[in-house]
Amino acid sequence: MTEANKKLVADFISRVSAVLGGMDGDPYGLLDDDAVLVVNGTTPLSGVFYGKKEIHNIFVRTAARRLEKGEVALVDTVAEGNKVGVFLKVTAQTRNGKKFNAAADPSGCMFTVAEGKIIAIHFFPDTTQIETILYERAFVSNRPSNTGKGGPP
Repeated sequence: MTEANKKLVADFISRVSAVLGGMDGDPYGLLDDDAVLVVNGTTPLSGVFYGKKEIHNIFVRTAARRLEKGEVALVDTVAEGNKVGVFLKVTAQTRNGKKFNAAADPSGCMFTVAEGKIIAIHFFPDTTQIETILYERAFVSNRPSNTGKGGPP
């Protein structure tokens, strides 16, 4: 079961990458109709999306407004039972010509599988990249400044 779940997730990632690259692929065919996507953070792409239609109509279309093309590659996988954890390399070209994740730093993602379908995805993207590259917002550190009063540097 674990190996079948890993294969299902790898197939899903491959299909997502194909679509981002402008080729045919149907990642939605591997999702349960009631699948849930949770995107970590407080970015414009973050949130909880319920069902294939909402995932496509809200999350995917919102991302597509910012992205020209992209690629998702599987870096590493670990699985136990119906849970599959992966590290992904997510890179893309924005519509305004910027490179999203130029350093190719990995993102984490946890999949839950049941009866041969993906029923939940929890995605942990680099939220700073989303804010600064996709939405062109300035990075503002929340780290306290060093005022010479014994605070962190």
